Amino acid sequence: MSDYREEDAKKTKVMWEKEEREKHAALWAGVLFFMLLVIFLWLLNTKNLFEYFNFNKKKTLNLDEFSVEFNQALNDVSSKVGDMKVDSVPAGYTPQVPEQNKPKK
Repeated sequence: MSDYREEDAKKTKVMWEKEEREKHAALWAGVLFFMLLVIFLWLLNTKNLFEYFNFNKKKTLNLDEFSVEFNQALNDVSSKVGDMKVDSVPAGYTPQVPEQNKPKK
């Protein structure tokens, strides 16, 4: 009877070790897969960046044009923010100051 229990314990231990090895191998397979996926996408993106920069190298940078467009964009943004501030406050609204925040006389 004792031999049977020892054999069963050994088989269980062997099965548990095999299962752990399989888990470890699956973990490393997943890690390697995602590492290779990231490297592949990174290389693909690098290739696209080189193509983009080579294409744009042909164009010259016009600082005057850039300055005008940048100022226009800033003006557009500031006008939109001003419109949002006006739209967010209802007509005839007066803010109520809590008693604790009122200045002392």
